[in-house]
Amino acid sequence: MRILAVLFASVVAVFAAPAANADGASTAGPSNDANGATAPAAAPVVVWPKQSDRTDKWLMSESGRLRQGGTVIISVVIGTDGKTSEIKVFKSSGNDVLDEKVAHAMEHYLYIPGSINGQVVPMRILISWYIESSLGMAFPTILHP
Repeated sequence: MRILAVLFASVVAVFAAPAANADGASTAGPSNDANGATAPAAAPVVVWPKQSDRTDKWLMSESGRLRQGGTVIISVVIGTDGKTSEIKVFKSSGNDVLDEKVAHAMEHYLYIPGSINGQVVPMRILISWYIESSLGMAFPTILHP
């Protein structure tokens, strides 16, 4: 969980840059009320990417055919268009062939992009894949805080 908390903080730090108004002044950060008191800055509103309804039949059939199963965690960037990029094995299943097949399958996935404060932004997320070879089933789960 500590790794996920650090990842969350990194995503927010990278993508939650303050916006500027027409005068070029920042619209984020503390503000003064009528009495001159400083109000704390609001926390960013983060909406994480969501999986589409697509399942990967190729990955499921391959895992069953090759009798390979396990859990692999993939690090991936979900772009503003929902496409995946920068796909890396974050935690191996212990089976290099299975890890490679899952990473390859991720190249073809589409996601509903995430946003910060209502603005769609690219986000790096972790996806845990549990592959059950005897059933030929693949269960992806997005990991986030």
